[in-house]
Amino acid sequence: MRLLVENKLISIGGGSVVKDEEGQVVYTIKGKWLSPTKKKIIKDAQGNKLFVVRNKWFNFLHHTAYIFNAEGESVGQIRKNKYSITNSFGAENFSEDYKILGKFFSRKLDISRNDKEYAVLTMEWSWFVDKYSIETNAVEDMPLLVAMVIAIDNVKDKRLNQES
Repeated sequence: MRLLVENKLISIGGGSVVKDEEGQVVYTIKGKWLSPTKKKIIKDAQGNKLFVVRNKWFNFLHHTAYIFNAEGESVGQIRKNKYSITNSFGAENFSEDYKILGKFFSRKLDISRNDKEYAVLTMEWSWFVDKYSIETNAVEDMPLLVAMVIAIDNVKDKRLNQES
């Protein structure tokens, strides 16, 4: 299955939509306006809250985004080492072992779960919109994968904002 995550061109708070291959909206991401932690709420098509993603308040060496389930319990965190030259991310404190690996200038990230191929994330940038394509056979895990993509996007945005 393939999903496309599109960050909205003009959005107060950083909202996004997630569409399936037919162009139907399957998830929405609502950002919080003026949130220093870039808090985002992921909802299904019926409006039910599935996950919350937010950044760490202060980043010294690592840029980190936290993922919480609908009940507010921690699911895991996505981390980018400030001094890493590769396009890879750490996935920590999840119930299973995830690895998110990319190459130096690559727009593609390979996501593995318990050392098995799990999903491929392709990043597409334009002047106006960030797009992420997620491909996986693990259809039942799509909401978690969307949360991981939003966390990666939050970490990337946080790094770019701090470096500029």
